[in-house]
Amino acid sequence: MDRVNEKETRLSDSIMFYAFLNKNSKFMIPSEDNFFDGIKYPKVMIDSGCASLSLPYPSQILFKDFYEKYKNYIWTIGKSSGVGLHHKIHLAITGDSPNSFEIRLGCSPKLIRTKTLKFILTYEIILQILDKGIFNKPGCEIFLKKLQDYKEFVLKNSVNILELIEKPKKELVLLGQQILKKFFILQLNFVMIAVKKTPLQEISFRISIIEQEYVSKHMDFEKDHKELYDCLDEEHDETQLFPNLEDDY
Repeated sequence: MDRVNEKETRLSDSIMFYAFLNKNSKFMIPSEDNFFDGIKYPKVMIDSGCASLSLPYPSQILFKDFYEKYKNYIWTIGKSSGVGLHHKIHLAITGDSPNSFEIRLGCSPKLIRTKTLKFILTYEIILQILDKGIFNKPGCEIFLKKLQDYKEFVLKNSVNILELIEKPKKELVLLGQQILKKFFILQLNFVMIAVKKTPLQEISFRISIIEQEYVSKHMDFEKDHKELYDCLDEEHDETQLFPNLEDDY
């Protein structure tokens, strides 16, 4: 293999994942087969303004099963921060290792690992957590009090608030800086590419060839992934509803 081809091969091997710009100017992972610790999420949006990794609570999993899956990890509750007014309640599950949880994005065979998963909770799930018959982690008094305060806030306010926060949501993952900061992020026209932190001279070498390859793939994005192409970001366009909670991180 000559030196030029060898460098191109190394660069191609360094690409961890990529995303395409959809019609609403949002970068989407062009695949519905994305797994976060084995939980499937069809829609993953790149959000560089998100500090963490935001996962909708997996509605296909009963809380008692969710609890069994994660009962040996650290649980913290808090208010999701962001540029919008609607700061949702989140549950962060944290392992004891930076490699505790695996992420597999359908656009790439590469494996990404992270220490924390952050799930956005619905009111229904919060009620399940408050059921002491299910949730019995020791030392969880402060955790449960935050959720109880939220429940009381909802009950004291109009039913319209409950209807608003429980309206149907797209199962949209926001892939933020918790993951993005691990890589060099290259934006090339309609394509965003995440590259392992290899020497910069290798990344910049013959980058136009890489651009051509992915811009060509973008041409089929609308045809192959219509829902992703049409996807909007609902997380940053709502009204503040929740009582004050301390952000956990």
